Amino acid sequence: MSTIKSKPDTIQISMLGTHAYCEYRVYLELVKGYKAYPTKAMLQGTQAHHANPNPNIMTFITQDSVITIEDALLKAKSESRETSKRNVRVYGSTLHGIIDEIRIGPDEIVIIDDKPRDTIHQSYINQVFGYCLAFKEQYKPSLPIFGAIKNYKADKETWRQPFSLSEEESIQISVARIQGIIRGDIRPIPTDVIEKCCSCRFYEQCYARKR
Repeated sequence: MSTIKSKPDTIQISMLGTHAYCEYRVYLELVKGYKAYPTKAMLQGTQAHHANPNPNIMTFITQDSVITIEDALLKAKSESRETSKRNVRVYGSTLHGIIDEIRIGPDEIVIIDDKPRDTIHQSYINQVFGYCLAFKEQYKPSLPIFGAIKNYKADKETWRQPFSLSEEESIQISVARIQGIIRGDIRPIPTDVIEKCCSCRFYEQCYARKR
């Protein structure tokens, strides 16, 4: 049902990207409570998230007419028409977050995450698949789900892949490790990529770097 509410123990989906970047940073943020202040790119991304969707695609759940996602799924089937919505909040059994854009067509569902460049990182992929998992758990659609990444500056899709069982299992493994780090059952493994350390906003506070 779409009325699922966030549980206190669910993980913000953006943490899947953080986990793929550096597991130790998950520890710093979720266990030590360090706050990462927004960068210029993050602020630009937030602004882009609230941009209007493609005007050629009908939008749903607007201020003027409330159409549930369940109704949008039915409409896509009955009218063979694609519908779209930005900033959709989703709650799965272990994950919660806000999807940048969802497109529901008669044959597929595409869950899109906006990024400011063409480069694709594993952290981006994990994050968009986290959205796919939460959406699947909440709405249980019969249509196949695809994860996609869009360069919002160029307004073009740069990556797309089906959300299959193997991707779902991979995300669940990452979630389990994050949960273990939070509980203290798992010792976080810091990245061994020095470039990641140098660009990390927790570079000065990172205990792992000083070992």
